[in-house]
Amino acid sequence: MVKVDERERMRRAYFIEKKTIRWIAREYRHSRRVVRQALKESGVPVYQRKQPFALPVIGPYIPVIEQWFLEDEGVPEKQRHTAHRIFVRLAEEQGFTGCESNVRRYVRLRRPRFDSVFVPIEHAIGEEAQVDFGEAQVSLAGSMTTVHLFCFQLCYSGRRFVRAYRTERQEAFFEGLTHGLRAIGGVPKRITFDNPKTLVKKVFRGHLRDEHPDFIAFRSHYLFEANFCNPARGNEKGHVEGLVGCVRRNALVPIPEVASLSELNQLLEKWCEGDQARMYRGKRVSDRFEAEKSHLKPLPPFDYPCCRREACTVGSYSEVRVGTNRYSVPVAYAHRSVAVLAYPDKIEILCQGEVIARHARCYGQNQDILDPYHYLPLLERRPALLIHGKAFQGWKLPEIFDRSRHRLQERKSRGDREYIRILRLHERYTTDQIGKALEQAEELGCLGADEVEMLLLKRFESPPPVACLLNLDDALSSLRVQPVNLQRFNELVEVPA
Repeated sequence: MVKVDERERMRRAYFIEKKTIRWIAREYRHSRRVVRQALKESGVPVYQRKQPFALPVIGPYIPVIEQWFLEDEGVPEKQRHTAHRIFVRLAEEQGFTGCESNVRRYVRLRRPRFDSVFVPIEHAIGEEAQVDFGEAQVSLAGSMTTVHLFCFQLCYSGRRFVRAYRTERQEAFFEGLTHGLRAIGGVPKRITFDNPKTLVKKVFRGHLRDEHPDFIAFRSHYLFEANFCNPARGNEKGHVEGLVGCVRRNALVPIPEVASLSELNQLLEKWCEGDQARMYRGKRVSDRFEAEKSHLKPLPPFDYPCCRREACTVGSYSEVRVGTNRYSVPVAYAHRSVAVLAYPDKIEILCQGEVIARHARCYGQNQDILDPYHYLPLLERRPALLIHGKAFQGWKLPEIFDRSRHRLQERKSRGDREYIRILRLHERYTTDQIGKALEQAEELGCLGADEVEMLLLKRFESPPPVACLLNLDDALSSLRVQPVNLQRFNELVEVPA
């Protein structure tokens, strides 16, 4: 490499003294290519590495890292491996003993990163929390599903709470915030939100909002102040904006495989507990949170009912509509007015304050969620429903029910009707109780509905107490019956002379 002072002499010889490139190359013992390069550049020479950096520590693990980068191409961009997540997986799965800086250096060279810059903000203790929703992909019950992550973070201590839902509707927002406040054991003075339609009906200039009446009721229950960001200004709640991505990159990479949403929430709860060991502004989150807890307002004595209430009328198919889906109710309530409570995970249907039906919430489109027990009273009048009725198709009953039905059909001409009478016993007994009675009836060789009912009465109906029987005997023995005067009957048959 040509030194900077030698480069200056070459440039003077060429531009001022008018020497040729050949003369300069011979005088300073450099090739003409080097001389031409020196004439082009006047700044301080920069060393350019011709050989790549040696990576003795991270080198053996590069194929594994590259494989993870390759797998990341098929997953959402916000849920791909970060340098920290790669370091954690290498240490846990590959026995990597190097430091994290080696991994970060390789990832930085492999995948340059461009960060935004923000002005740091300091929050008073117990003053503010921030809330946001984000999306992530998980393998739920064997299929890739988009879940919505409710994210909550205290600004002073950095305490975090995350919960997954299938929707971002108002009932999910309320329940997530209720669980978050219960997790921290108090209520901050102010909570900052975006401008979701579930909370805000109309956005005015500045921070003035026309809030949804249900949100006003929720806010008045917990007595916190609501602060809404300016539109398209997510940096105004930067704490929780970073949390959404942090959960995706750390708790959900690689993509978890769970059987249910409750299992996923247990995983997220465990991650939040472990996150309290994180250092935040020079102290552990757990230590800062211990100091902040006493500055939070106490929770109300009971939780807010996190559901959306609708009034509707049961249709002729004994169903009510929630969104695009239809949920069954007992046929006795057809054409009656009911109230529907839509929770994030269930649907409850009430008539005059009494719960008449309860279903798991369905997030599909145009689905019928039918309970076969609701339609049992119709079977005696319409036996064909047992075969063609949508509610009874795919009804999972113990094997003893199928065996009993086949034997009834073989022995009796009206075997299906007899089987329907057995099914109607569900109005008073559980499936397990009826199944045990059917097994006993099968052993005794009597499978009629009357016999099964008698076995159920004998097994599950409690006899009257002995004290009542003794009292009955005493009462009968104390009775005194006057003798009948038979002469009166003779007077009726006597014929006058």
